[in-house]
Amino acid sequence: MDAESPGRSESIPCLSLLPPILPILPILPYLNDFEYYGIVANVTDTELTRALERCEIPNEGFPHRSHLRVAWIYLRESATVDEAIDRMASTLRRFAASVGKAEKYSHPTTVFWMHQVAAVRALMPEADCDAALRAYPRLLDKNLILPHDSSHAATSGPTHPPRDASNRPVSG
Repeated sequence: MDAESPGRSESIPCLSLLPPILPILPILPYLNDFEYYGIVANVTDTELTRALERCEIPNEGFPHRSHLRVAWIYLRESATVDEAIDRMASTLRRFAASVGKAEKYSHPTTVFWMHQVAAVRALMPEADCDAALRAYPRLLDKNLILPHDSSHAATSGPTHPPRDASNRPVSG
């Protein structure tokens, strides 16, 4: 780091995790990716939510964790879980359409994740989203919604979605 860019490593979270003896050259091609995703990581959850509502976030800049952050805000700002789900659904539909991916929106998936986040908020009502994700890191697994029974993958024939995915519990 040179004198002209003080604090540069603080703006790129991964650099602070590297031991000082590791050469930085192999990661240089990826620095732009961290800067790009840093746009989303370096705003508050509320700022992220408002930017998403305005469709100001590129599709590649809105990973699963960001979805959870927005869900947390909608659950905090809404009187009921159903109201929060409606807000999230509306925002995600508008966002998906704005990036040309309207077909990617799934209401059952949105309902599932909103209920998972709501369950954690009920257990940690005073916490922020980061604290909740530290306490319940399984929320970060976007495949949590998928069936975990290995016999599902081994069976031939039609596959069936979970009967009521919104009732699957979150475990810490």
